Amino acid sequence: MEPNVIRRRRVWLGAVLISVVFGVIVLWIFVKMNPLIFNESFVEHAHCIVAAQSVLRIYADEHGGRFPESTNGFGDALLPLSEDAGYAFTGPMFDDSEFVTARHDGRTVDESKLGRIYMQGLSEHSNPAIALLFDRVATPGGDHCHLFNRLFAPYGREVLELGDGKLFVRDTDWYAYATNQVALLVAQGINRKTAQSYYEMTGLKFEE
Repeated sequence: MEPNVIRRRRVWLGAVLISVVFGVIVLWIFVKMNPLIFNESFVEHAHCIVAAQSVLRIYADEHGGRFPESTNGFGDALLPLSEDAGYAFTGPMFDDSEFVTARHDGRTVDESKLGRIYMQGLSEHSNPAIALLFDRVATPGGDHCHLFNRLFAPYGREVLELGDGKLFVRDTDWYAYATNQVALLVAQGINRKTAQSYYEMTGLKFEE
């Protein structure tokens, strides 16, 4: 084989190798810069909110229609239920480690380390339009949107309503949704400041 041909092939192979390495680096940087897309929900729903619905319904059936409550906060209310279904109460970007640690140490659950907000004070007889559980963080398509669909999905939160079950609320609609939810909770007898505080955990600020 002629030296010039060998040289050209080496140059071509070198260019291909450099391109592949460069592409891998760019992809790695893109993944690291977009953790909301490439999180534990990328391949499968790691925080099945439907499972949470089943667990909460079973609890209510065994306690006169009331959902779990605790004077120490909603985290402690969920603590007994999280032993077998902790993943369902921790939304995208979170895991059940706070439940595990609190149970092991015998301490109060730190609610700031939970990925889903649980609304206390409700029963199976409450307004079915009220949200019982919802994601803290907005992610592309929520926990049930997978693979490259997440690249194009709108950001939003999965919500578990008493009547309609699981739904997805876009982040652009979140303030309006939360405002309506606060009104429903007040009508249900829950203090307005208390109701607002649950949604403020998602980063909202309500107008006075």
